[in-house]
Amino acid sequence: MGADPVTRLIWEDIHEAAELMQRNLQRAHKLVESFKRLSVYQQTNTVERVQLTEALAETVQLFSFNARHAGLRISIDDRLGEGVNREWTGCVGYLTQVVLNLLSNVERYAYPRSAGGAVEISISEGRLGAEPAFVITVEDFGVGMDARSLARIFDAFYTTGRTKGGTGLGMAIVHNLVTDAMHGTIHVKSTLNQGTAVRVALPIATQPGAATLSTGRVP
Repeated sequence: MGADPVTRLIWEDIHEAAELMQRNLQRAHKLVESFKRLSVYQQTNTVERVQLTEALAETVQLFSFNARHAGLRISIDDRLGEGVNREWTGCVGYLTQVVLNLLSNVERYAYPRSAGGAVEISISEGRLGAEPAFVITVEDFGVGMDARSLARIFDAFYTTGRTKGGTGLGMAIVHNLVTDAMHGTIHVKSTLNQGTAVRVALPIATQPGAATLSTGRVP
């Protein structure tokens, strides 16, 4: 038996109110995220001493809303071992921009049609020349890239996702931040249908450099 007209009208009002609340929550979230990014960008030249794992965890938390809606399962794997110093001195704002850009790329390109999937962020020891370094790797297991796209990944305005909102600036910004602002290195490995891994090596302690694209937005 169907609901009586009064009950049906009540349920329709409840449904409409719920949809309105959802839209307002989404708008509020976008505003909050904008304020967060603005706050981060204003502090990008500030050198801080932080626990690297904690700084990465905070960045992942900033991305949690997007991750939930995209079905991304983000994990942080600390591979530094017992007794290894996890203290990093550098511009946390720059690091936040880099990781948010990389996670945004995974959201947009790695798992099409909002299928979702795993994203692993690992922290390990490495070298930059003769100096010790932290190595941060952001890896997905999605569609990957062909050799042509991989070769141009750091080219400004190059993108395979123009219809998905891509600007072609995200990885150019990331490259500039890592190499110029944080004096590190970045390498990308990708295979079609097997995923993409972005490896960033950073000095244990660094002073900010000149990053002409550092104020770029998350793509």
